[in-house]
Amino acid sequence: MLAHSMRSMLAPRRATALRGFSAAASPQKFAIYRYDPDTQAKPFLQEYTIDLKNCGPMVLDALVHIKDEVDTTLTFRRSCREGICGSCAMNINGKNGLSCLTYIEPGANAIEIQPLPHTYVVKDLVPDLTNFYNQYKSIEPWLKRKDVKAKGDTEYYQSKNDRLKLDGMYECILCACCMTSCPSYWWNPEYYLGPAVLMQAYRWIADSRDQYTEERLAWVNDTMKLYRCHGIMNCTSCCPKGLDPAKAIVHLKEQVAETYKDGWKSMMTEEINKNKGRESGMMYSCWGEFSLVMGGQRSMLAPRRATALRGFSAAASPQKFAIYRYDPDTQAKPFLQEYTIDLKKCGPMILDALVHIKDEVDTTLTFRRSCREGICGSCAMNINGKNGLACLLYIEPNAAAIEIQPLPHTYVVKDLIPDLTNFYNQYKSIEPWLKRKDVKAQGDTEYYQSKDDRLKLDGMYECILCACCMTSCPSYWWNPEYYLGPAVLMQAYRWIADSRDQYTEERLAWVNDTMKLYRCHGIMNCTSCCPKGLDPAKAIVHLKEQVAETYKDGWKSMMTEEITKNKGRESGMMYS
Repeated sequence: MLAHSMRSMLAPRRATALRGFSAAASPQKFAIYRYDPDTQAKPFLQEYTIDLKNCGPMVLDALVHIKDEVDTTLTFRRSCREGICGSCAMNINGKNGLSCLTYIEPGANAIEIQPLPHTYVVKDLVPDLTNFYNQYKSIEPWLKRKDVKAKGDTEYYQSKNDRLKLDGMYECILCACCMTSCPSYWWNPEYYLGPAVLMQAYRWIADSRDQYTEERLAWVNDTMKLYRCHGIMNCTSCCPKGLDPAKAIVHLKEQVAETYKDGWKSMMTEEINKNKGRESGMMYSCWGEFSLVMGGQRSMLAPRRATALRGFSAAASPQKFAIYRYDPDTQAKPFLQEYTIDLKKCGPMILDALVHIKDEVDTTLTFRRSCREGICGSCAMNINGKNGLACLLYIEPNAAAIEIQPLPHTYVVKDLIPDLTNFYNQYKSIEPWLKRKDVKAQGDTEYYQSKDDRLKLDGMYECILCACCMTSCPSYWWNPEYYLGPAVLMQAYRWIADSRDQYTEERLAWVNDTMKLYRCHGIMNCTSCCPKGLDPAKAIVHLKEQVAETYKDGWKSMMTEEITKNKGRESGMMYS
């Protein structure tokens, strides 16, 4: 819906789009977060419809128009209107950004505008950034010297190369977009410094003129201040100035490790012990207490169940988990083993419970995990009958045991670890990479595509290959050695739809098989269970359409031949 552009860095500034904006415009809906602490009412989304001919092309223009002409009570921050001050940072259609730099992309759906996520809200779209500013102040973001020059004396010089080291850091405008897009900062905002503050801490550590490098490194070298960063790159992805906080944090970690390499391991052990109990500082705090202290409400963005998170510990009671166990070394039959744990002693996600059981109760329990942020897909499993990622699924306390099994209809390596060899081989078979017939020389320019062509890949390239959709598909259960399954077919179509790929005809010919493609009956299990909210079923429909269109002349007779050829393959593994 929305295209992020930087006015100062792009030339020309999409002049054609701006010129044609008014003429092509139609009434546009905006769903805007409203909250007034004086009324004590719950937050809600209020819908406004405005004529885009009457306002400028940016989201901020629409907000100003609504405030001036429609509803004077609407409250938000703004100042420069040029992406310099950072005042108008907010969440627009699920992504943090500056409303003065975000174009309105007209569409049938309402453009949803909320305050920066996981902040306390002063009013409407105005977040309370007190904690952020205090953290920024704590790093002492100014030049510190031990040999101070006399007043009026010359400035402190540095070489051109030393000056270049600060590029990509000093330009930060402290808008807090990166801070409030970071899950680690959501959980630990009172301890973890967050992307912007850590980047600015490194900016002064990297400054050759500063003489407090050792002290700055010692201060930031803390498991909570620095090491909550897991490198998921949300900060870099949403920065409206195009900076890379994640890269700065990597350099900061490198310098800390290098500085303390001799005693670093023992020091980290001390830090971990010292910080015991601080790991999830605000996560289990009472919602009511913080409403009183901060005088505001949390925004409604993900996870939107802020109240549930806040009250999780207080309301928790012992919870039973029934977990699938199987050890091939013992040759024993699989069974469900029951564990009862105190939810006050673990985080709110299913994966938190599994980690707690493995660490504190039964070290033999085996499962996969890695990023803990829904990025890697490692912790895919079946929870209470539905496939999903354990790191993204909340524990719903109840009297019945929460049943956890490996992905269904897979061979099991051990306990909750499925054997996905067949899936990976099928994925490899579609050759999921860009294939060209006119290959450019190494180091030559990249292959370009239009914005519209790039948009065709949305909803497909984000697949993390967790296999949730594959193992929820009955057709894949019966024919896993022949039918490619939802994820693989979606990825096959992802490359067929890519305007840069020159092997479209060959890819279509290869996938055009009654078993590879036409076992899909559109029951939508794949779409229903996808933890990333993708729609494999839709991609398969488009793939079938393109195959039928390509082979429309001889398609019927070819399909008859295919069906005859595949007679007897229909239920490959079912009777094995």
